[in-house]
Amino acid sequence: MQHGILATVTEPETADNNNGREQVDLHNAYQRHQQRRGAIKLSKLLIKLVLEMQKHRGCTLAILSGDHFFAAQLHSIQREITTLFKQIQQHEASKHLQDDLQGLLKEWILLRQHWPKDAPHENFLHHSNLIARINHFIWQACGENISGDLAPSSVNLSRFFLKDWLDMIETCAQARGLATHSAVLGSLSDEIHSRIRFLSTQMQARNAGLMDLIATLDEHHAEQLRTRMAHTDYQTHLQTFIQAIEDGLSQRWLNDADWLYRLGSQCVSACQQVLWCALQLLETSLPMALAGWVQGQECQHTQSKPSSTILPIAVPSSSV
Repeated sequence: MQHGILATVTEPETADNNNGREQVDLHNAYQRHQQRRGAIKLSKLLIKLVLEMQKHRGCTLAILSGDHFFAAQLHSIQREITTLFKQIQQHEASKHLQDDLQGLLKEWILLRQHWPKDAPHENFLHHSNLIARINHFIWQACGENISGDLAPSSVNLSRFFLKDWLDMIETCAQARGLATHSAVLGSLSDEIHSRIRFLSTQMQARNAGLMDLIATLDEHHAEQLRTRMAHTDYQTHLQTFIQAIEDGLSQRWLNDADWLYRLGSQCVSACQQVLWCALQLLETSLPMALAGWVQGQECQHTQSKPSSTILPIAVPSSSV
């Protein structure tokens, strides 16, 4: 549930200097909160862009490897990516980011046009480099606006949502793509072998680091994330996928490619559900100034105070 703090602050006619300053501080905190809400909406669009780009990498990698099962999905994914770029460019919070967005769009257009001419490993690298740029852009463009003025535990939640967990999803998605590619071919180069081995190790290391990060969060946030992980069987899917990769590396990819892809997709899907849980928690987190005001309003409703001490604030019925 989101806090009903979309308040319009009206300065009392006979307010003293202290009350006047309090109103200015509250107004400024509210404006920053509005900017934060815009940054959260922008980050959501950018994350959807990353997820579609990962799908595009997987489809094109499969096609270049000789598996045309995903060819029917390719055009719809490309349309969705183009639509998301337009929505992002038109978003209010992205007005000062147009040059960076234009650079990402140009890179996407080149990628979409030239991927059929690439070798599979080149296609994988081109997609992965673009996704890395978008993930970095998400943190640079939205991180400060989303985490500003929040309590320290909520700042850690914004890092979890905007950076570390996105890196985990990308690591799993890369591993899914390369493992499936290797299973289709039945063999792999030393370079790809080393890359898959590295990704398997990275998934374990990132998972351990993320569990440590969750332990630093607000108790309610940490409990919600752990509950979502348990509900999605995140740890089970992750460890099953890692074991399948290790088996593939040692047994020269005797496993079925579709089976490997399904295991990887279950892991990525579980990660995505945890990501959206973190987003919901961030959307309901308040800056410290507004959280203090909400607490003060609750106290005013439970205690009897002279009317002259109450700061007149009109709170509309709509939620944040």
